[in-house]
Amino acid sequence: MKKLFTKLTLLFIVLALSPAIQSQMILEYNLELSSGTTITLPLYGTVNVTVDWGDGNTEPYTTTGNKNHTYATGGTKAVSISGSLTQFGSGVAYNNADKLVRVTSFGNLGLTSL
Repeated sequence: MKKLFTKLTLLFIVLALSPAIQSQMILEYNLELSSGTTITLPLYGTVNVTVDWGDGNTEPYTTTGNKNHTYATGGTKAVSISGSLTQFGSGVAYNNADKLVRVTSFGNLGLTSL
């Protein structure tokens, strides 16, 4: 009986946390693909997000535009975006786009345009 209770409790915790985890947009960048350690996020449309840059820095954004972040070291970085965002990109090329290698999750930000 105790094992069943423990398993049900763990299942409940996982299910309770799943929406919060899935609500984030998660992007993977490889800084080795081009020179420099800066990446750019093209945040447009309605913007009210918090960006976790994956290096201990977290920043809120409420205005549209290209948001840049420079890392101290190269390698692969996971960037998480949470909140509300209707458009990722502006329809024109932006700096450092070649470093984006994977979208792990589109999340539930309210995106209507990429």
